[in-house]
Amino acid sequence: NRDLETFWKFTRNFTGTKDMRLSVNHLEDIAVLSEARQVELLPMFRRLERLEFHGAHWTKDKTAAVTTILNLLHCCPVLITLRINLTAKYEEEDASNKQGGHKQKGTTRKEILMAAMVGPRYLFPCLQSSLRKVDLQFQLEKKDCLGVKLIKTFAENAMVLEEIRIDSGDEKLCEHMNPRIAKWNSSRREFGATNFVLLPLKR
Repeated sequence: NRDLETFWKFTRNFTGTKDMRLSVNHLEDIAVLSEARQVELLPMFRRLERLEFHGAHWTKDKTAAVTTILNLLHCCPVLITLRINLTAKYEEEDASNKQGGHKQKGTTRKEILMAAMVGPRYLFPCLQSSLRKVDLQFQLEKKDCLGVKLIKTFAENAMVLEEIRIDSGDEKLCEHMNPRIAKWNSSRREFGATNFVLLPLKR
């Protein structure tokens, strides 16, 4: 909790910038879930147009990591370009977990939806009117990894999105996702959103 407050209060020193680069070692530690805490802690970067974000996260609690990224989007109402570089951390189960002992509670789907408030009725300003380009760099360890979840989040909620570029370690991921992209674009047109393309990200 102390680290969470320190991080968000420190970022208030940069609310006037147009270009920001952040690096966070544990994304889960700075996720702000409750609405009251969001009002208290989250700053507003009213001029920020480009955000580059490097973050490490535990593979067992993807939802908290997503919440942190959505917290950042909430702070950036005129964001145009977003680049995210993710590093997955793998946590070995301890002996008590293997023996059926206590397991640490992860962030529930209900909590993340409450915190993120994404969907047709709840769109952050940047998702509604400014975010056009997203670059995602992540390791595709399995089909529901954090990088894939973020692709889905932007595809369903970024209304003026033009392109998502990805580097997942799998050169065929773009090809595999083409049917889903076509389905998402069809759904997006119903809401008056732009079509977007999924392209490989060149390092």
